[in-house]
Amino acid sequence: ILSKIKEEGIYLLSNDLKRQDEFKNANDFYIDFSNNLVYLTSKNTELAKEYHKFSASSNFYLKVSGRFAIFLASLSVEEMRYPRFIFADNMEDKGIEVDRARNLQEILIKRVNKFDTNSFQMIYTTSFISDELRNSSYCVGEYYTLENPSLKNIQK
Repeated sequence: ILSKIKEEGIYLLSNDLKRQDEFKNANDFYIDFSNNLVYLTSKNTELAKEYHKFSASSNFYLKVSGRFAIFLASLSVEEMRYPRFIFADNMEDKGIEVDRARNLQEILIKRVNKFDTNSFQMIYTTSFISDELRNSSYCVGEYYTLENPSLKNIQK
């Protein structure tokens, strides 16, 4: 199970946009479940489990990759006692850039399309959705804008 989580985590990191050299060249991916940390190995072997200091966007991407790595691994490993459900809400509030968020959406869609769509549920809310995805079967409900707010019938 841990090997599959590592494989999925490295896949997500290596397919990120070219923002973090450590992600593109990642060969180790760890999740410290008890401390809720996701980290890569350090080049310094004495500090193999050193927590890297990345930008806010990269730290967010790394942590999200950890969550999705567990989810994606659960789709492949039948023995995993995991609910094969993920709810990722308000993905942009941690400083991720638009192109990076859209790239992650594309990566996730390509990855989950390899599985039976009746075997899992993935909910991903975003205001950074691409035009191609916005008008696709992946979307449920309206797309909200200033002209089409989510709260209707409110007196101003």
